[in-house]
Formats: sequence, structure tokens, C-alpha cells
Amino acid sequence: MDRRIAAVLVTDVVGYSRLMGIDEVGTLAALQLHRDELFDPMVARYSGRVVKLMGDGMLMEFASVVDAVSFSVDVQVALAERNQGIAGDRRIDYRIGINLGDIIYKDGDIFGEGVNVAARLEALAEPAGICISGTAYDQVSSKLDYGFEFVAEKHVKNIQEPVRVYRVNPEAGNSLKGAVSSSAAVVRRKRASITIRKFRILFDGEDLTEYVDAFCEDLEIAFAQLRSLHVLANPLSADSGANRESAADYLIQGSIRSRGEKIRINVQIIHLVSGFNVWAEHYRCDTEEFYSGAEAIVEALVASAQTQIVLYEGTQEKDFHDERERVEHLVSKAWSILYGLTPEALDHAERLCRAALSLDPRSARAHQVQACVLHHQYYMGFATDPEQVLRLGLDQINQAAEINDEDEYTHWVRGNVLIDLRETKKAFSAFDRSREINPSFSLAVASYGTACAWSGQSEEAFRYSEQALSANPKDPSNFFRFNTIAVAQFAAGDFEQSLQWSERTIERRKTFLIPHLIRVASSAHLDMSDLPHKVEEMLEEFPAARPNALKLAPFTRQKHQDSLRIGLERGFKQAEA
Repeated sequence: MDRRIAAVLVTDVVGYSRLMGIDEVGTLAALQLHRDELFDPMVARYSGRVVKLMGDGMLMEFASVVDAVSFSVDVQVALAERNQGIAGDRRIDYRIGINLGDIIYKDGDIFGEGVNVAARLEALAEPAGICISGTAYDQVSSKLDYGFEFVAEKHVKNIQEPVRVYRVNPEAGNSLKGAVSSSAAVVRRKRASITIRKFRILFDGEDLTEYVDAFCEDLEIAFAQLRSLHVLANPLSADSGANRESAADYLIQGSIRSRGEKIRINVQIIHLVSGFNVWAEHYRCDTEEFYSGAEAIVEALVASAQTQIVLYEGTQEKDFHDERERVEHLVSKAWSILYGLTPEALDHAERLCRAALSLDPRSARAHQVQACVLHHQYYMGFATDPEQVLRLGLDQINQAAEINDEDEYTHWVRGNVLIDLRETKKAFSAFDRSREINPSFSLAVASYGTACAWSGQSEEAFRYSEQALSANPKDPSNFFRFNTIAVAQFAAGDFEQSLQWSERTIERRKTFLIPHLIRVASSAHLDMSDLPHKVEEMLEEFPAARPNALKLAPFTRQKHQDSLRIGLERGFKQAEA
């Protein structure tokens, strides 16, 4: 047994089970060709070795981490070229993870933390993407002409310290742009890019420069954890950040003012091409909170900014360099339109998703947004065949997760579909995974509250809903938080409060069936004289609504289902009298 430092590389085929289900013989033949014609010759060229095959993946070792990263870029570019012209559902993509670390060598095999970290990095990579550890990045960042994007620090099982994770962006390097840009562009999808300019400081008393620098760094790290945005690191020196700002789509800037014991933070998002002010907000805290990191403000700022950029991206018309960019544009537009949350908006978003999937059946985001549309059609009471819509939604989100399991939105949508199915324990696990990927993801916090409300955990539902409203107060879907509070109050037996919150929800969004159901049932339990009128208002919006509509209200406890059923039956009986 021997110990040594080595570059460890792990590969895995994306969607292997699905590919085998479509064409087992053809898939195995294609994988063997990849091995014979690409992997083996390139491994030899870069002085590496294949340690062993692991199902549909491979474990490799390189003496030089520079060689390992160069090999991974070359092989991904070659695979992208081979995939040109192949139908989307039959295209074979690989994820690659690379770590530089300590390994144990025995009888030709390798073991240890160095291998475990590489395997974890492979799982974090996007389809056709490459992730490397911080130890690998430290060695290659100044030696290779590629772009490297910090993702986050991730905890790996049985390893005490978190691992820094970086994505390799081949098209960001000068040497690749001329020769292989058309192929390398396939390695990762085009995302909106942001950069953060150092906030201006206006202080009365103590110099806040050190704390403001730390605040901006925390912001940059938090944004880097978002899969939906590409962060261009902007040095804190104003002079050195000009090139980054010119390359970004959006600029985040602001000022921090102190007066006495109070701090005011002003923030803007500017779309750099048009100069349009996409979003502006201000936050207040005391100096003690700011000195300790202002974590709540960082979380709220990132959550709100992410929502506003997603919405604005969907309104932009763009030129497309390839089919994948067209697919991404269709999906971004679908996300933006989905937020209208009307029957017409959801139908439009679904058509855009279908168009995207017709171009690329393996677009994880298109499947994800399609599932989100179907969930909202079901949950808001728009579906003519609710059970079929729910089945389709589950199928779509499962496909999205199979293609890319490292997207916070995918796990969030999966959790909401599981709430619809009354599988709240699994829903909580999905939201946990979503928050693991993106700790600032306020939608997951909100959906924790939703799951708690339907499972009768009212106090927790109030807490999560208030946290989500505080983190993202301008989210256009916040009427769902009001509805969650109404459901939680109903489950707690406080019908006066559930009536008030359901009416607040209806004021924001009249075309949402559940708050109508809660309002009618609450009014019935309170013996309200205007109960028949409330039933009539519900039927005006939802003519097919009847007591059996309670199946769309996914209470998991029988006593809450019975309470809703009894209230609805009483309401319909009085309305028909």
C-alpha cells in the first residue's frame, strides 16, 4: 500500500438508464466507440491511466492536474462535435469531476479522500460539464487559458472541511475561442451573467470600508451558488473591474450609509446593454447586525435579485448562435410568462416548453419548467383533468432530475408536486436538497411553509411564510404565502383568521381555487350570513367546483379533510336553498 498526491478524474454518463431503455445495443456500442476512439488515446496523450471502469463511468489518474484538466476539456469538445446531428434523446453526454489530493495506491487501484472528492465533483457538474476542486484550481488557474467559475463550498461525506468547487468554462479562454468556439460552446449553456460593483460608502463616524468589502464578497459568494446566473468576479478595486462589467449582462451596485447606530443599504440591478433599471430596493439594519455579516440581508437581496433577473430575462429578444441558445431563450421566456399565473399565462408557458423540448428533448430546464406549469395548473384549479395533469407533472420533473440533479428549481418543483400527491415527508427532503444547492433560495423556504400547512404544522407554516415574505417581498407569487397562512389557520381551527387570509389571497389573485375553498369552509364554520354569496363568487370563477374539489386541497390529516368537506357541503347546501 502506497500513498501519493495525484490528480483524480471521474466521469459518468448523463441519463445512462434512459439511454439504455431507448436503445441498449446502440448505447453500449457508442460507449465502446467513445472509449476506443476518444478516451483511451487522449488518456495516453496526457500521460494518464484508466484505473477502472465503474458501470457507465470511469476512474482515472494523472500525474499532473494540468494534464487532467486539459484532457477533460479536449474530450468534452470532441464529444460535443460527435453529438452534432444526433437526436437529443440519443445524444451521450458525460459529467467530469477532477480533484488534486492524497490517494492510497494498492494493487493497481486507488482509494481515499482524493477519490471521494472527485466523485462528488462529478455529480455536481452539469451535463457535458467539468467541475474541479479548489486544490486543482489553485494549480491550474494561472497555467491554463480557460475560464474558471467559483460555484460554492460543498461538504463531502466523511470529510471535515468543505471543498471549494469550480466550473471549467473552456470558451472563456483566449486560446480556445478561435479554433473550437463552435464546439466548446456546447459544453455549458448560456446563462445571464452578473457582476457586483463595490458599494459606495457614506458613513458618519466609524470607517466601514472593511465591513463593506466583506459584505460585497459575501454577496458574490451567495450569487455564485445560483445555477441560474453566471457570476463574473469583480475585484474590489474600482479600476480593475471595468472589463468584467463590460462583459456582464447585469450590474449590481449600491451604497451603504451609516448614521449613528443605523445602516441603510441601497441596491440596484442595471441591465448593462439597455441601461434599464431592472430592480431597486433598500434594506435597514443596526450596526451590530451589519458588523456580524448581515446574513439576512444578503439572503433577501440575492433571492429578490434572482427573481427579478429571471423575470426580466424572459422579456428580452436575442440573437441565437446555435440551437441550444434558442432552447434556453424559450425556457427563460416560459419562466417569465409563467409568473403571470393565469390560465392563459400557464397555457402560453406550456407551449413554449413544448417548443423547447421539440428542439432538445434533453433540456433539463424545459422539463423542469413544464413540470412547474403543470403543477400550477393543478394546484390553482385550472386543470380539466387534474389527475392526468399531476401524472404528467411528475413525469416531467423526474426527467428533469435524471438529466440534471444539481438544480435548485428542479428539487423545488419536485417538492411541490409531492405536496400535491400528499407525500409531504418526501417534499421536505426535496426542499432540503434545493436549499443545499442554493441556501438563498426563498421559494424553497416558502414551500417548506406550504408543506407544513397541509400537514397541520401551523406554527412552522407561519414561520416559514413570514421568512419567505421578508426575504423576497416583491415576488409576484407572494399571494401563495398568504394562502399558506390561510390554510395553516384553518388547520389550527382559527376560522376567523383563515377567512381573513383567504380573502387577502383572493384580493391578490381571484383565479385561484384553494383560497375560495378555504373562505367558503371558514365562513360555514363561522355561520356567516353571506355564505351563499361567497359560494356564488367561487362558482363564477370555477363553475365546476363542488365539494369533491377538496381533493385539490392536499391536507394529509383526516380531521382537516373532514373539516374542509363539512364546511363546503354546508356552503353548497345553503347556496342551493
